[in-house]
Amino acid sequence: MKKSFALLTSCLSLLTAQAFATSAAGDCKVFDDTAIVTWTEFDDINGYIHVYGATGDVGTNSSTWTAQELSVDPVGSFYMTAPRLFMSEVTGDVIALWQYYDDNTGLLRVGGAVLPVGTTTWSTQLVSDSTNQQGLAEFDGRASFDANGNILVTWSSYDLTLNDYDVLGATAVLASGTTTWNNSFVIPGGTVPFTANTANKFAAKPPKSKNPKIAPANPMKDRKPPAKVGKQRKG
Repeated sequence: MKKSFALLTSCLSLLTAQAFATSAAGDCKVFDDTAIVTWTEFDDINGYIHVYGATGDVGTNSSTWTAQELSVDPVGSFYMTAPRLFMSEVTGDVIALWQYYDDNTGLLRVGGAVLPVGTTTWSTQLVSDSTNQQGLAEFDGRASFDANGNILVTWSSYDLTLNDYDVLGATAVLASGTTTWNNSFVIPGGTVPFTANTANKFAAKPPKSKNPKIAPANPMKDRKPPAKVGKQRKG
């Protein structure tokens, strides 16, 4: 109970001090006294959202924890979902997953950051490598580990070429340095043909948001993105 309370107060302290005012809290996990927290932060200078992760001893003040930006593109994105954490209950390895708008392709794509147990450095990569697949309105990504460090990630997507909805998957093997992902693939039997009903249910665009700073109504809409101006992040 004492450790649980310490985790709660540490998470709240970190998110309030570093992110809460202009961000969306992501997720929070603990393993063997080590806390892991994720969140998104809005950069009001260049108009982009960034994703961050932090880790530290659950019993210490959060100011001593190690924080790191996890964004796939260091410039950030003007649409990004709050990063979800998935942990191996056996090994304690962690992966954060989120969906973001990729300026280079005009697609909603899946980003991932892996944190091997016992380390404080995340390894960030693009998980959804396909250029003909578009993420859906509600990101439903899931991830799982086994004891050998194999990682499986799944999510729903829309195929722009074949005009159908798919369940996609991607695999990787956990590494102490950079974790390399294999090409994403369609899960056998996980394809749903496009119809008027499925189009209404799974519209391939993000939902409207009451807070345009966190999620613009439609990032696929033709628009000129904000100028890519860097910002010195406060320590």
